[in-house]
Amino acid sequence: SASASATTPPPAQRGLPSLRSTTAGNTTTDARTIASTAHTVDQKAGAGTDAPPDLPVPATSVTALDGRVVNASLAAVAAPQPQVQVQARAQVGTRERAYVKVFDGATGHDAAVEGTAYLTYTLVSNATYNVPACLAFCDVTPGCVFVNLYYELNNPLLDFVFTEKSNLKCAAYGDTHTASEKTNFGGQQLAPLPAPASYIARSSGWSVDALVGAPVPDGYELVFGPTDGANNAPGYMGFAFIDKYDASACAALCNARDADTHGGACAYFNIWRALVDGVPTTYTCAFYYIPTDASTAVNYGQGSLKVTYSRGYRRTSLAVDGGFEGFTCASADEFCFAGSSGAWNGTSGAGGTLDASVFHYAGYARSGAGVGLLGSANGVDTLSGTLSPALGLQTVAGRRYLVTFFANTLYAGAEAEAGAYVDVLWNGDVAQSMRIGYRDWTYYETTVVARGNDGLGLHGGAAPAIAWNTNCGQTQRLRETMTTPSPKLPKFLRGKESEDGPPRPRARRTVSPAPGPPPAPRISLYASSPASTSGRLSERLSGWFSHTFSSSSSDLPSLLASTSFPRPSTPSPASSPKRALGPAALLAAAKHGKDRAMRYLLDPDAAPPDDSTAPIWILGVPHDPAALDADFASRIWLTYRSHFPPIRDVRLADLDAPSPQIPRRTWVWADKAWSSDTGWGCMLRTGQSLLANALVHLHLGRDWRRPSQPAPTPDYATYVRILTWFLDDPAPDAPFSVHRMALAGKELGKDVGQWFGPSTAAGAIKCSTPSPNPSA
Repeated sequence: SASASATTPPPAQRGLPSLRSTTAGNTTTDARTIASTAHTVDQKAGAGTDAPPDLPVPATSVTALDGRVVNASLAAVAAPQPQVQVQARAQVGTRERAYVKVFDGATGHDAAVEGTAYLTYTLVSNATYNVPACLAFCDVTPGCVFVNLYYELNNPLLDFVFTEKSNLKCAAYGDTHTASEKTNFGGQQLAPLPAPASYIARSSGWSVDALVGAPVPDGYELVFGPTDGANNAPGYMGFAFIDKYDASACAALCNARDADTHGGACAYFNIWRALVDGVPTTYTCAFYYIPTDASTAVNYGQGSLKVTYSRGYRRTSLAVDGGFEGFTCASADEFCFAGSSGAWNGTSGAGGTLDASVFHYAGYARSGAGVGLLGSANGVDTLSGTLSPALGLQTVAGRRYLVTFFANTLYAGAEAEAGAYVDVLWNGDVAQSMRIGYRDWTYYETTVVARGNDGLGLHGGAAPAIAWNTNCGQTQRLRETMTTPSPKLPKFLRGKESEDGPPRPRARRTVSPAPGPPPAPRISLYASSPASTSGRLSERLSGWFSHTFSSSSSDLPSLLASTSFPRPSTPSPASSPKRALGPAALLAAAKHGKDRAMRYLLDPDAAPPDDSTAPIWILGVPHDPAALDADFASRIWLTYRSHFPPIRDVRLADLDAPSPQIPRRTWVWADKAWSSDTGWGCMLRTGQSLLANALVHLHLGRDWRRPSQPAPTPDYATYVRILTWFLDDPAPDAPFSVHRMALAGKELGKDVGQWFGPSTAAGAIKCSTPSPNPSA
């Protein structure tokens, strides 16, 4: 902003500001921190022994953020994107022709792949080694470019419980893997002794034969790639690791970044895959407020880390020439101005002259030479003016857009500039008024809702307080306003029912700049997409229940009535060796689990009722043998688990923070975070089982019985909700998870990995119980 005064010539006379904007060096890419963090994350996964097949491909998650390991959902870190869009774009490229064999299966015992970008798995018919069915599964799985086909033998879930009754697994991945990543040899004891342990046989890998262009996220344009060099450029804002190669997820994270104090909003990101010792390890999104290109893609890796599949994407704007750099002087002169340019029109107040104009002069610009001016350029009136894009904005009715710009009001001194202001006009109405006063270049943003082909204007600058503006624009894919409800005790643990209050929007803040150099000016106008709640923990159960309560589970009573199963005449990889299994062994096999959550079926050591007519007691209730099963099946059983999200070395309170601060230290007896409680979690699981059954008793009554199939009733919904509180997940939605109880025990003096006593387990339950919210 500027104001003509007796001591400062008006801008049209090339008057100089009384106080020039300060500058400092730009921040460039922190390649060292990115590389060191890549050596600390573990994103390798595969098809678990107890997860049901054909689960939906999970949404992309964030493994690390700016050097901190977070293991959070994308929705928790950034604006959630539509689920189908995230799935369809989570890949390093798209398939062009057919598949090629990457490695063959070994005879005898073999191993399955544990690698990055695991998506889901299916069971294909084991009548033959069914490669075509596995490749067809990859064709219909969003983001799949590689499959690992193998037999998993001696897994009773595959043989007796899951509907497919096949032990031939087809695991889908969003990245290609090699035989060196075959590290899962089985070896789990999945049925009671003397049954043999599980093992893997004939594990082969198949990949698409050619990868072409990856989909471009909405609101962005591809600048370069793929290459084997990452950007090393100014305007760097930070980085994130994600669990799949997903440009849409990087775009969501870029949109969600808080504006840089002197650079503004994220305008560009670079996505690339990191190979460590030749093995895919993670997928990097690096963010910048200054767009760059392939000329700065010169970081090829450090040490054992190599950069591959690097692409750059620039955020697009609906407002053309937001930095006013398209306006140039006709001659070699470095100073000129006009009431309008090819991209912007200036409108003066009634009777005014040049109350809105465009200048080409480095002395006034934030960077470069282009800048817009609000207020009389020649100082002849005190009227405000309006700058508007010359071309209509191609907006979509109903969508939200983000208007961003920088303003400066240092031209004529503090007293003259005290009344400086800028109004953002949207279809002629004031969307937001900024009373700027006397201020250096400052970033502003405003959210608007489109009606379609909308009109944008920047209005203000009544002399003597006229305003300089640059980096003005309207961007596509506005980050959604996030809601962060206050933590509350689950309703079923409160003394009375109450409704949560309305969600509080996460306010966007105006950023005051620190001294620093400006990026190339650009007006940005970004549009939004509808939010998704697919990342909610409770909803992740739906796939599990739909599978485990399918036809195979509905046959459970008839299976229980059977005393044995036929033994195959000739064991082979296509037919696992099956010894005679009674009901106890079958129930031990039926240890379902979704997303490595929990097991809760019947006691594997329960023997069939004998001929005794004496009552059988369960938790204080006598039963005759015929009525035993219904009560027994309604009890919740939680036991050892493996392959759940790692228990990280944080405080319990850090799990509820937006970005947990994770110190660099390790657990006792371990060199990395725990992903299994086998061997040390017995008392924790006992405490969980005790509490879970007490909650069922409290809220459903001792006489409640679990139906044989899911039922749309309030009681069944209560039962499912209680189950979600014990999922093996660090999220606050699972307050009694092994993660939270283990960390609560750590605060009571027991390190994770050590055996808990009854008192410590009880104290961990108490510490894990959410505190009541007085306002709830």
